[in-house]
Amino acid sequence: MYGCMWCGIAFSGEDAAISSQLPSVFVSSDAGYTTYQSGVVDSNDASFTVRYTLGVMGGTDKRFSMTLEGSPSLVKFRLNKTTVRYNWQDILFRARWKYFYGGLLLSINRYKSEIDEEAAAEENVDVAKAYDVNALRSGYGINIGLVIPYGKPGFFYLDAFYHTTAESLNLYENGEVTIGPRTQVDFGTRLHAIANTLDVIWGYRVMTISFNIEETGAEKETRKETLSTPYAGLLLILN
Repeated sequence: MYGCMWCGIAFSGEDAAISSQLPSVFVSSDAGYTTYQSGVVDSNDASFTVRYTLGVMGGTDKRFSMTLEGSPSLVKFRLNKTTVRYNWQDILFRARWKYFYGGLLLSINRYKSEIDEEAAAEENVDVAKAYDVNALRSGYGINIGLVIPYGKPGFFYLDAFYHTTAESLNLYENGEVTIGPRTQVDFGTRLHAIANTLDVIWGYRVMTISFNIEETGAEKETRKETLSTPYAGLLLILN
């Protein structure tokens, strides 16, 4: 989430100088190599992933922001011939106070795992503990964060959120699947490449999400996914 998105702020001294009271629009994207530990398909692998953000800031001293963030990805697990497709789409409403911020988020999550039974059989791969599930859920959560400026060049950030389920749609043919809480911690730095116009971003993001799976005639299981991503990207500010 890149920490705070108050891109109209040019840090100087102990406080922030606001370049304009007019609303600012910003767009950004980052990419990284994600290490994916999947409990659902019982395998680990890594994949190149991309994340995008579109947002606007406004209000007195640009203390309020709204952003749309998304991360659609496909991960292929070569060890047991499974794949996971997921898409996290979040809308965040934030407010800033000095170097702290907080807010609420609304989210729609889509997740689908598949097992290539034919390829697994050909290579004698054990897929007994893997699930081919399909689920969609919407929910809400909270977001908090902190920014630490280091003079005019930029700032460090720490961002975290917790997201829970309001409604879940089960698309799993072999039983019942619900998507549980999703948490994320994101820390890194933003460097002003062109003042109030373009920032360079790099950091590290860790996300976890749980699944409750109950196949027909079997006991319920809880499986957890963990995604760890070192990333780099750009943020463009349109004042």
